[in-house]
Amino acid sequence: MGPEAPVNFGFGGGATSTLLHPLVLVAMIIALALIFIAPRRYISIPFLMVIFLGSLGQQIYVGGLHFYVLRILIMAGLVRLVIAKFASPGGLFSGGFDWVDMFSLRCRRPA
Repeated sequence: MGPEAPVNFGFGGGATSTLLHPLVLVAMIIALALIFIAPRRYISIPFLMVIFLGSLGQQIYVGGLHFYVLRILIMAGLVRLVIAKFASPGGLFSGGFDWVDMFSLRCRRPA
């Protein structure tokens, strides 16, 4: 690039520091706590509240990695899912795997 190239144009552009409003941080911490301690049917409420009321650019920048609020909440939900899978004596789903599920798997034909 010649001398007319912009100064801020280069590889790996973007934010180089944490951009997180304190209210979004508090809301994210509350949502994370509720994701882990609330009953399963209420988990979507704090998740959706933070996602819809917070902005997309809110991130935590650590060691060259960008951790967006949305991704942090999704990872917390996946951790809760894995914990529920191994901690519950029954299946992950309330009805289990029955004959309707087997029938739907048999009816599928590879394309």
